[in-house]
Amino acid sequence: MRSTSVFLIVVALLSAFAASAQPQQDPPALVVVNAETTDEMWAAVDKLAEDGYKTRVVFPPNFLFVDPNDNEPQALSSRDYVVGVHTNRIADTMLYNQYPKGETAVGAYNYVYFDDAAPKGEPPPNVHKDSLFFVPDGVRETINDLGRAESPPYGGTTTDTSEYMMGDVSAQIIFPESTGSGENWTQARKNTCINEVTLALNWWAETYPEDDLTFVLHDVTASTTYEPINTTISQHDDWISDCLDDLGYTGGSHWNQCYDFCNDNRDNDGTDWTFLIFIVDSYNDANGMFPDGYFAYAYLGGPYQVMTYDNDYWGIGNMDVVCAHETGHIVYALDEYPGSPWVAYSGYLNAYNGNWQGSIPCIMNGSSLQFQAWNSHDNCQYTDEMCGWLDDDDNGLQNILDVEPETWLDEYLPDPTEDSVVTYTGTTQVQTFPNENPYGNGNDIHIGYINVVKWKQNPPSAANNATPSDGTFDSGEEDYTFDTFPMTPGENEFRAFCYVKWYTGYYVRDLTAAVDFLTYDPDDTGVEDLNLALTYRHPGAVFVTWEDPNGEYAGFNLYRAVESDGGASRSGFGDKLNDEQITGEPPYEYADGAVELDITYRYTLEAITVSGKTENVSLTITPGESKPAAFALYQNAPNPVVHGTSIVTFALPEGCDVELTLYDVNGRKVTDVLNDHFGAGYHEIAIEAELPAGVYIYRIKAGDYSAAKKMVVEN
Repeated sequence: MRSTSVFLIVVALLSAFAASAQPQQDPPALVVVNAETTDEMWAAVDKLAEDGYKTRVVFPPNFLFVDPNDNEPQALSSRDYVVGVHTNRIADTMLYNQYPKGETAVGAYNYVYFDDAAPKGEPPPNVHKDSLFFVPDGVRETINDLGRAESPPYGGTTTDTSEYMMGDVSAQIIFPESTGSGENWTQARKNTCINEVTLALNWWAETYPEDDLTFVLHDVTASTTYEPINTTISQHDDWISDCLDDLGYTGGSHWNQCYDFCNDNRDNDGTDWTFLIFIVDSYNDANGMFPDGYFAYAYLGGPYQVMTYDNDYWGIGNMDVVCAHETGHIVYALDEYPGSPWVAYSGYLNAYNGNWQGSIPCIMNGSSLQFQAWNSHDNCQYTDEMCGWLDDDDNGLQNILDVEPETWLDEYLPDPTEDSVVTYTGTTQVQTFPNENPYGNGNDIHIGYINVVKWKQNPPSAANNATPSDGTFDSGEEDYTFDTFPMTPGENEFRAFCYVKWYTGYYVRDLTAAVDFLTYDPDDTGVEDLNLALTYRHPGAVFVTWEDPNGEYAGFNLYRAVESDGGASRSGFGDKLNDEQITGEPPYEYADGAVELDITYRYTLEAITVSGKTENVSLTITPGESKPAAFALYQNAPNPVVHGTSIVTFALPEGCDVELTLYDVNGRKVTDVLNDHFGAGYHEIAIEAELPAGVYIYRIKAGDYSAAKKMVVEN
């Protein structure tokens, strides 16, 4: 980590000003959702974003300040997760008091968009100091070693709390309450502070509507034995530590405590960034300043900022501007007003502080130029870049997030393969933009996550979704898997690529797909030549018959499984029916009498080649005397026929006239076996084998159905 001296005091020059306000924009809607958890809250935010509604500020988990972005706000009322939608001042502030923070959120909505909607006038004439400090050398490294954060953004650590102004941000207001009687907060004044902070955060979200920036706002009151307004900056560690002790964050320095609280907020809110806002009560103080003349300060890059209630002569009515300015420091923006010590570069992009002499309107400037920026919702380009905003290719995505992810597809082995369907695995990873921040940890950080992995078989075929190995695509690194479609013999090409998403719907795709070529080389032998057939014969046996016309196989095994059980004992084949490998002269027949009616069985014939390789083929049958599902003609049994009777079975799903005719191998009719009407069901007909040896064909015609089978007669 590169760092400068422990702190840098910056003098804020706040002079007289004539406002040049922009026309007031239509206010956002207050959307009330029925979320009970943070996940449900973000699900609502994401659904709104997919339809073009931008969420600026959240009072979790139910209240969203939503910019319709030219959509009709009232259209949201029909959504099942939306409780209410408001676009005008809400007269009844208790309307939603059944929800946590309901009255606070309604009050803030009224204040931000209606009660305080007028442009800023003149800033106060007095010149006093705000301050900018640097986190002491070694603090970040020490706290990172403790590994507190569960979910910093990809590439980040515990003390990477606010690296750039994009994404979702947890902002926690802390009201120190002294045990003495000098200053005592009232709820009304705390509500005013919450409203002013909401204005400040809304200003940042509204100033950059095209970026993914949403603030989640909390507030809490914490006890301290000190009266903070009576302490100098050098004493602030004491009352800050007191407050965090009261909130349950004990041990170590106040830095440890602040980072602990910040990271808990980030983890609980599911946000990318986090910072604290300490607001010190100065209502009874003569000048609204600390004894050493300061009234507001922040640490560059966080984790906290401090303001007084009165903000010197700025007053509570201008806390919004002060807070917006200090929040700029939280994301590494430097001061830009005349008289401030010049620091040349800052931020993730190591951006140049080109407005350090204060000639351009900007929230990081002072006095009139600061108020101009507030009213026009604009910053100078130097502040933009210090906050991380730079879009070199002008595609609407900031450089920091406009980085293609990477996809890897594991090589499938063996290659070539005799399996027509195989399972692929692979890995994806978010890629990051280089971090050149001269003051932070220097970690390369991306706030996105792998959202989708697609694969193609033999492009330009359609893309298909891969499956996340851990069940969900939701992090910066993800493993994935997919089963191919049946391959064609020869070389097959497989491609995989991924998408990175961040929360309001922006995507970046991996444009360079991972590729693997796999040759499918099935064995020359063919199980299709076995002519596997299943025949159900009354009263309760399934006859399995097959051939080996080319003498390709050394032996066979036969397996049976109930089609729905999935609990097969051998590679999904089921129970083995034969004790010893089936050999001998074809054709083959196996009678399975251990079957029940109306149960679907899957029979798998495993054929073993002379070289020891195995192939298999499966068929299913549902024995039973119930009405068949379809017409069918089954193989006669026994076959071949030797001086006896052979049984032909057929199935009718409905009653109809049936003709069964026997032909010789040259197609000449030998005899009409039957011509009669049969009802729905399974039927057996005996064919006497007093025929010359040879091959015969028996053909059935039942309604519109016709089929034929081969019968062999041996004498």
